Amino acid sequence: MALNLSEQISEIFSKSNYTLIAFRKNHEIDSIASALALSLYLKKIHKPHDIVCDAFEAHENLLFLPEIQSIHGKNIDRQKLIISVDLKTNEIDQLSY
Repeated sequence: MALNLSEQISEIFSKSNYTLIAFRKNHEIDSIASALALSLYLKKIHKPHDIVCDAFEAHENLLFLPEIQSIHGKNIDRQKLIISVDLKTNEIDQLSY
């Protein structure tokens, strides 16, 4: 039986060694909240991760959000960023980083 979407997501994170959560510089508040929610989930399952957003500064009205201080305003110091894509069942028209 095929896994449902929630099970697929859980499986991906359980197999991962590290997760980088990133959102765009011109973000909406929903982007921040979503990144923080994903971070809390990863923390709960004991998976290492970081949240980054170029030039991020938490506005005073958002300081109530849990873990908002964990968002890095610059790229964190990582030696490698590896992006894995399963091409057996998916096609890629374009990939940017």
